[in-house]
Amino acid sequence: ISFTIALIIHGHQTESTYRLDFLWKLQATEEKEEMEHLQAYNKKLLSNILPVHVAEYFMSGDKNNDELYHEQCDSGCIIFASIPNFSEFYVELESNNEGVECLRLLNEIIADFDEILEEDC
Repeated sequence: ISFTIALIIHGHQTESTYRLDFLWKLQATEEKEEMEHLQAYNKKLLSNILPVHVAEYFMSGDKNNDELYHEQCDSGCIIFASIPNFSEFYVELESNNEGVECLRLLNEIIADFDEILEEDC
């Protein structure tokens, strides 16, 4: 009878261990999926802010964290622009495709600036 009781206790402990193992694996899988989703979101965000090759530089793991990004260019240009009352103009409504049309205007301004820079002086 003591052997049966020991066997029941052992079976209960084994089942508890398997259940905990299952829950830990489930939690690990969920955390891994969340991490991958966050990593993809960060990559997309960096790619929208920075040129693709610069974003890839920062997303790669083979660099020193204290190392700054630099690139040598023959010439460069910076634009400082201000659009008066842009905050009043920028509205996320259905009529302007949730604000996309406002962003399209900004893109056109920057593209026009790029065209001017590409012209021969």
